[in-house]
Amino acid sequence: MTPLKSSLLSAADYDDARQILTLTFRNGTTYTYPDVSHDVFRDLTSAESAGQFFQQVIRPYFNGTKVEEC
Repeated sequence: MTPLKSSLLSAADYDDARQILTLTFRNGTTYTYPDVSHDVFRDLTSAESAGQFFQQVIRPYFNGTKVEEC
């Protein structure tokens, strides 16, 4: 997981083979986002504001699925 400097997000991970973005939020919940390009992951992790990038680029265009805790 890549730590993020954000009041909304705490970390991000990316599966290149499956093109799945995994985001962990500050409240402890984790979501997966399928069909996300590596460019989007790169831009997220290098954004000045990861939370703002998420709100503008990821949330409106990708369907996230909550990862249930075991």
